[in-house]
Amino acid sequence: RRALLSTGARGHFATSNVQDMGAMFRGAVAFNQPLRFATPSVTDMSGMFQGALLFNSPLVFELVTARRRALSSGAEPSLGTANVNDMADMFSGAAAFNQTLDFDTSSTTSMSGMFAGALAFDQPLDFDTSKVTSMWHMFT
Repeated sequence: RRALLSTGARGHFATSNVQDMGAMFRGAVAFNQPLRFATPSVTDMSGMFQGALLFNSPLVFELVTARRRALSSGAEPSLGTANVNDMADMFSGAAAFNQTLDFDTSSTTSMSGMFAGALAFDQPLDFDTSKVTSMWHMFT
């Protein structure tokens, strides 16, 4: 609970120490708000939006915290999914989700069911799947 205390900016949470975001919004059937997370420590995003039927808002996963970015060049953040190894069921059942995903999947090993039941999803994907060992029912 403490890791999710808002930093003041709407939809931006203090999450730089969080390792597991699995099932974070699972079953949040009416949730549809933009999210911005610092995710340098996250390794598990499995089932993160599973069953979030109406979710179709932009996602920003940052490798650096907002404070570090302010102290640096201020460049746009890269999507902080480089350490995530489990994306299984991440958008499973998120029927309305259709956002562009520019994820770094170079460490990901499981994408099982990642988009299963994501009925509206129709975006191009450019994932590095060299370490993925399971894509079981990824799009079913």
